[in-house]
Amino acid sequence: MRDEALAASKGLNPTPANLERLTKIYGIEIIRWAFSQWGLRDRARAKFQKAGEMLFDREALEMATHEQVAAFHASLFPPGVKVADLTCGIGADLIALARDREVIGFELDPVRAEYARNNLAVHGLAAKVHGEDSLQAERDWEFAFADPARRTSLQGGSRRVSRDGSAYLPSLDSLLEHFSNLTGWLIKLSPLLADTTLNGLGETQIFVSHEGECKEVLCTNLPLPECIEAGIWAYQVESGSWLSCAPAGDETCSLVQSEPGQARAGESLYEADPAAIRSHGLPTLCAHFNMEPLGDSNGYLIGSSGARSPWLREFEILAAPENERLLKMAIAELAPKRIIVKQRGCDLDPVMVGRKLLPKPFKNGPALHVIAYPVGKSVRYVVASSHS
Repeated sequence: MRDEALAASKGLNPTPANLERLTKIYGIEIIRWAFSQWGLRDRARAKFQKAGEMLFDREALEMATHEQVAAFHASLFPPGVKVADLTCGIGADLIALARDREVIGFELDPVRAEYARNNLAVHGLAAKVHGEDSLQAERDWEFAFADPARRTSLQGGSRRVSRDGSAYLPSLDSLLEHFSNLTGWLIKLSPLLADTTLNGLGETQIFVSHEGECKEVLCTNLPLPECIEAGIWAYQVESGSWLSCAPAGDETCSLVQSEPGQARAGESLYEADPAAIRSHGLPTLCAHFNMEPLGDSNGYLIGSSGARSPWLREFEILAAPENERLLKMAIAELAPKRIIVKQRGCDLDPVMVGRKLLPKPFKNGPALHVIAYPVGKSVRYVVASSHS
């Protein structure tokens, strides 16, 4: 009946007339479900190539791993071994793991477990998906993956618990106890967790960059690819690039200077990838490219033009006004059609600053970037054009 309702509602808008007509045939609950699936499938196309055939629920889709990122997760496990996905949800990571090894999935929500089985079949894969607590099941695997839930019920709603390691489900302590009996394991967590929490979770931390964001941190005891030793790393999915990082507080990580780096017209400013920033990888970039941090910002670097790295986005500095009055004068002289305001470490609203600097921007055309950064308690600016 549900498959028939999906087919009957395909391509239709959920107008009152369509709802009434299809409800008479399939019932209101099934029709609501069918229309919700089409809406979720449209949203899921950003994560899954076969989204149009898969099944979702809203919260599980939000938490589901992008299939490119899931493929990276799976690549860290040896091929041919048996892996348990302890928290499989709708099956995003389960699908990636199943392509090259035997897998078993666990999902307490029976609807999501059903969706995971469906989504495996859509990809021509099969695996057992059990609706039971993975930590209580009889273990017959030596490798495990876990993506514990980062939401919890709160007064009838839900809230993010990304910063609170104790609120994950299953708890991090219970997962570590389970992992202690395994050969290899990998756990996906929020990159917002404190270093003090992450440092107790495995030999290696990998901060994953995808689509310009630091999406997650992976904690693991798995052996890494050749030439990649255990430690703290950033990894960029699109380029396949690894960046070695020093632990927070390590002397090799220090960026303390007697004077803050200064921006000068004609030089280059670089914006570091968010995963490089979060993993404390800026010292590696500074040392490799002979750069220095811009003022007291966390993520803007200055150096010679032409540095080529997937971890850096280059801007040409056109002006470096020290205050808002001089910034307005520079914008008036350059007369851009559009401006994009960016900031790191400043207490300002980029949208409001943009409206003050250019009240009537053009909708299209090249844009100049206004980059705000702190120096002590003051805010300084760079007006720049992007090289990308």
